[in-house]
Amino acid sequence: MKLTRTYCAITLIAALLSCVSALAQQAAPAQAQQAAPAQTASAGQKYVLKSGRTAGALDKVVYQQDIQGKLMIPSAENSDKLPAGAEKPEKTTIKTANGTSVEMDVYPVKALTKLQYNEKTIQTGEEDNTFSIQAIRNYQSIAVQRTVNGESNTISIPAEKMTLNVDAEGASVIFFHKKYCMNQDELDALEVMAPSLVLETLLPTQPVAIGDTWSISEDSLGALLQLDLLTQAQVEQVLTDVKGTTAIIDAQGLATGETDGVKTIVNFKLKYYYSLKTNRIIWAGMVTNEERRSGPITPDLAIETRVQMTITPTTAASDAKLAAEQWTEPTDELLLIHYTSLDGAWTMFHDRRWCIFKNEPNQVIFRFMHQGEYIAQCVINKTNNPESTKGMTLAEFKKEVEEAVMEENEKTRSILAANEEMSPSNVNVFQVIASDSADGSQWGYYMLKGAKPSQQLVFMFMLDGTNAEAVGETDMQMIGTLEFKN
Repeated sequence: MKLTRTYCAITLIAALLSCVSALAQQAAPAQAQQAAPAQTASAGQKYVLKSGRTAGALDKVVYQQDIQGKLMIPSAENSDKLPAGAEKPEKTTIKTANGTSVEMDVYPVKALTKLQYNEKTIQTGEEDNTFSIQAIRNYQSIAVQRTVNGESNTISIPAEKMTLNVDAEGASVIFFHKKYCMNQDELDALEVMAPSLVLETLLPTQPVAIGDTWSISEDSLGALLQLDLLTQAQVEQVLTDVKGTTAIIDAQGLATGETDGVKTIVNFKLKYYYSLKTNRIIWAGMVTNEERRSGPITPDLAIETRVQMTITPTTAASDAKLAAEQWTEPTDELLLIHYTSLDGAWTMFHDRRWCIFKNEPNQVIFRFMHQGEYIAQCVINKTNNPESTKGMTLAEFKKEVEEAVMEENEKTRSILAANEEMSPSNVNVFQVIASDSADGSQWGYYMLKGAKPSQQLVFMFMLDGTNAEAVGETDMQMIGTLEFKN
């Protein structure tokens, strides 16, 4: 199992307050802890807490995210997947949305992400109450370790991908390289809570006095907590104190929304320091507790996340390479994800909306998420007996597909097309398209054969015909870019 974008179980706000207070005392920057002698603010004195981030600004960021908790899989679904002699997982029972009880296998998970990077702002602005920020990052170090049920793995990013473009618009924060496509592990390592690029969108739009409160916009809250959709929130920020040239802001709240197509509840506490001298946020610490039910691409999750970061405005001289970097617009090709099979036998590129649901040596399952909904599936299988199918013709493949789809209902199902072509990477492709006139379902079957008998794969795409436009040509991106490596 792999931990991706895992989060937190709900706990008491009182516990959150104490956790973040400890974080602030331990990790707050020296310039905030050792501020100039306290200056007593006049009663009702107003402070302008406006972001001083401008195009060309360069920041040094040290970031850490610590995740601990558990993921849960229904025992009935998981029993046949446990290897013989494997240690039995702990059990728990949860209530589903319809009130029934389900026994779950519980697996402890943890993940530690440490990032150090310089970030150059390219542009920042706002249109129709939606912020837009572009930046280029030059990472000095990326260290990610994840552990699920005692089994650990690390994620590394090659040197040629350590300088990346970041495009933040509303709740969406997109990472991409100007030349190379990223793989999913690399994106998972970089897509973290409380991204530094959008932190200053939390600042108040009007001058505030100590004790004044203000809210957080939906886009800023979504980006802060990694929520794809925000449905309800009770959030409040307050200017709690001003020490010397440092303003201290506390925020806390409860947010309900959706992530990866399922309901998500997040309880959080945030503290950050704003420099009245540089007009920038210079430190932030956050604790979140999130509970998420299982969905189309993720299991049940109950995870606590702790984040802390230091942001130090610097000069172009501190990173000449980054200062010279130019912005590249994110094309569709640059945003593709590069997938490599577990055995390294084949690779392909796919749209970021195709998310891995199952990744095993002999079978891979992708699910297509569009605007928070699961609308299509792709199952990729190795052929059981490549020697027996190496000489298969298109007509024979069509016959096999026809028998499979007609078995359930031959009256409403039919074959729409059958084609054969050679892909740009010299892979022979058989294509058979079928549909069901009763419910509008569509199937796309593809057999891919390379130069060697062992180089055989069968793709099966399944979707409702009404979603064909959303899925578009993303199936052919997979097929057309697939290469056999051995």
